[in-house]
Amino acid sequence: MICLQNIPEGIATVTSLIRSGVDGIKSIGLATLSGMAEPLGALIWVFAIQSLGGGAAVVGWSLGFAAGVMTYVTIDELIPVAHEYCSLNYKHIVSSGLLIGMVFAQVLSLILPV
Repeated sequence: MICLQNIPEGIATVTSLIRSGVDGIKSIGLATLSGMAEPLGALIWVFAIQSLGGGAAVVGWSLGFAAGVMTYVTIDELIPVAHEYCSLNYKHIVSSGLLIGMVFAQVLSLILPV
């Protein structure tokens, strides 16, 4: 299911490349190459996790690391850019939306069985 997000990502990549003057076939090839980074990375990590024993601790630490990286990118990059491009009246909505999303995720993690 998560692979479905690659479709609009690929369309956005191809569209941007074509509008910047790259040939259509070359832009499709570059977008395909870009899209293959995720499955290739997943295969590398499958072998890495198996070589480390494949236990729940290794998977847990890997997922925790990935979550930490995404949290850092969100806080360091996306929130300041969102505040930069919204008017002063809406800055509190950006921060409120972030907090509501975090609380919602925490509530779900407490309610849903693991």
